[in-house]
Amino acid sequence: MSIELIVESAMCVLLVLCVGYGYILNRHLNHFRAHQSELSVLFDTFSQAIARAQQGVQDLKKSAEDAGGQLLQRIDAAQKLVSELEFLVGRAEAITGALEKNAKAAKQVILEQNRETHDKVQVVKPHRFAPDDEREPAILPYTESRKQRKGPLVDSDESFDLLKSIEKLR
Repeated sequence: MSIELIVESAMCVLLVLCVGYGYILNRHLNHFRAHQSELSVLFDTFSQAIARAQQGVQDLKKSAEDAGGQLLQRIDAAQKLVSELEFLVGRAEAITGALEKNAKAAKQVILEQNRETHDKVQVVKPHRFAPDDEREPAILPYTESRKQRKGPLVDSDESFDLLKSIEKLR
């Protein structure tokens, strides 16, 4: 056997393989050409979907920016309210301190007046929603200032002192 015969047979095998591959490739290209219109519709649909997705992303960015701006405005307003509330709480604590101080001073004055004048003691039942047997009477000093006081009777020294303190502040 000669070398020429082996080379020619290898060339024939390769040529047959090339023709087979060309046939398969031709079949695929014909199939592609037949469905090219469907493929163009698919690409158009895909392109539209990409455009809608991009528009959606832009809309989301705009919404996020708007919401962020509104949130910052609300945070600023809340911080202002917090500072105002802190100020009001501070003022309320100062007023409470002053009221307590005035109430103690008024109570002390009343006790001193009672010691000096030895006034009568009046028993007053507290205003509660309970049956009469469950009420405990409160013993209140009966002073001239209470006789002259207009309005409802108070049921405890603390209430009286508080009312006096409030009147002083006015």
